[in-house]
Amino acid sequence: MAMMGVIGVALLAAAASGQVRPDTLVAGCSGGVTGGGGGSAITRAGDLLRWQQSGPGPATFVLVGRDTAVANRVFAALERARFELTRYQVPSNMTCYLSRRAGTSSHEVAWALGAPPARIHRIVALFDEVGRVVPAKD
Repeated sequence: MAMMGVIGVALLAAAASGQVRPDTLVAGCSGGVTGGGGGSAITRAGDLLRWQQSGPGPATFVLVGRDTAVANRVFAALERARFELTRYQVPSNMTCYLSRRAGTSSHEVAWALGAPPARIHRIVALFDEVGRVVPAKD
């Protein structure tokens, strides 16, 4: 299954369960033998979440903080980077991605772990920013 399919299903399942609100930016890496992974997420409303996926099932999201100023800064950077217009899907054994779900639409940019191409440097910078601003789980 393509990376968008796996992450899209996990994100939609989390949204349906109330774990993730609409207009959510998810950053993370997953794949490999187990299909598991983890990362960070931030909602436009300022919810800061960490997520983990142990295998091919849905991811578990944990609220670790709230910060609307951080959310405003990250979502403004997302617009400046023209994320919605960026088309790059290069899944690998371990794939990193930045994915946005807003209402019924979603968009994702994905690259091989450790090998982001220079042409998506602004998206990779956003990926790094989301990881920095979301605190670790206790």
